[in-house]
Amino acid sequence: MRLTFSKAGGSQFTAYMSMFNLSAVMAYLFTGNMTQRFDYVTCLYIGGALTLFTVILLWFIDPDETDRVLEGRFGDDDGADGSGADEAVEAILEVEDFGEVPTIA
Repeated sequence: MRLTFSKAGGSQFTAYMSMFNLSAVMAYLFTGNMTQRFDYVTCLYIGGALTLFTVILLWFIDPDETDRVLEGRFGDDDGADGSGADEAVEAILEVEDFGEVPTIA
């Protein structure tokens, strides 16, 4: 979910799951035709080669592109205002300054 746009994350997740289900149905249909043409071991090698091809495509995905382009964050910035300071960490530090022990629920 880190690769999704935060305002459309649920819709993107639904689309990803739909694509996964569609690919499973296509694989089942493809497997039926393949087992008629080739033996079982050859089908496994062909399936492994197709899977390896899709894994190689993962190298071209930039996991920080969503943060840079859509979220407006750069580098290690976690804050929405670009200050790079996490509000939860600041709140814990303020509590510690007053001698209170912070608890995380």
